[in-house]
Amino acid sequence: MSTDFLAGVNASLLNDTSTSLFPSIKDKIGGTSTITVEGVKVSVTWSLTEAPVFDFSQSGTAAFKVDLSLGISVTPEGGKPSSTKVPATADAQAAITGSGDLSFSVTDMTFNSEDPFLQKVLDIKKPEIIGQVQSLLSAIQLPIGPIEGTSFQGYAVAVVSDALNVGATISGGASISSSAPTSTDLGLGLVLSNGLMQNVVRNVWWNHTEKSFRPNSDTTVNINGYSFSVSGGRLNLALNLGGKYELDVGIGTAKWNIDIGTVHVTLNISIDDKNNVNLAGGSVSTPSVSIKPDNFLATITSIAAGPIVTLILNEVVANMIPGQIKDHLAGTIYTVPTVSSSFQGVDFSLTPDKLSLTVNGSEVDVRGSASVSVTS
Repeated sequence: MSTDFLAGVNASLLNDTSTSLFPSIKDKIGGTSTITVEGVKVSVTWSLTEAPVFDFSQSGTAAFKVDLSLGISVTPEGGKPSSTKVPATADAQAAITGSGDLSFSVTDMTFNSEDPFLQKVLDIKKPEIIGQVQSLLSAIQLPIGPIEGTSFQGYAVAVVSDALNVGATISGGASISSSAPTSTDLGLGLVLSNGLMQNVVRNVWWNHTEKSFRPNSDTTVNINGYSFSVSGGRLNLALNLGGKYELDVGIGTAKWNIDIGTVHVTLNISIDDKNNVNLAGGSVSTPSVSIKPDNFLATITSIAAGPIVTLILNEVVANMIPGQIKDHLAGTIYTVPTVSSSFQGVDFSLTPDKLSLTVNGSEVDVRGSASVSVTS
């Protein structure tokens, strides 16, 4: 996947949203005006008669269509009104704004009328109709990041498999493959890459954690580095530890190197009913520990290595390091957001629900649906 973050929503979910929203906004779109067509003054009233329908069939592009049903009433000056319904199609485009939001715009509109005079009426009204449909679509803005201090630099938008997908990268350009795995029957999908998860670990844990531990005044254990992976529903850390034991023997300080095997830490990745992606639980492995003289005084000084090893295992490995991980890394690393917006006094929100999380290879995959609420 040539993105670090990928989000997709399918047409079915957006159309369910449109259907839920339509009763509250149908009277807020449309208008009446007098125009002149072929030298004849006519009063024109138009409105939406059905909920707009999103069409994501133009795979591989950021373009999509919105099918509309227009109610048109035309009254010639001194004449009787004539009313009809006209199907229309808005050509729309998805793009990322400068603030990192996914937004929509209308680029053109076509009307399916067999009446030449009515077609001329609609052509004159076209800019007004586009403007009002544009104002409705522009009310929908979906935020893309940041995630736990990770900002995105590159973006891409594309329709794939009847879903509108937006991808983002931590650095470099983004592109969305023809097999983007975000469209589901439920309607909503997210993918967090291994690179994004690694960046989160670095930002929330490694950049802030203690890297040197003193279980007593003579013993120091350091985290010299770590490696990272995501697999099997878990986040895995492999910690590279080392240490020193120093003892004042009267004529100087005897020094020993403490060699510690790799410590493997695992955290379970899950999603809760509040749409939080969490790291929790897991395990910490018990490494091998050996102590070797590091100077001449250490070679002639006898010490009991057992208590030192026990101290390191019980205090540093089993207590101090897990404590640091719990303080900085365990917890919520991302919340799938509720999208809220407003259109002419009508507030609406799209709240993700029925979310499930799986780990596919090294990627975290979240799928689900969303519920719509409307207040006016």
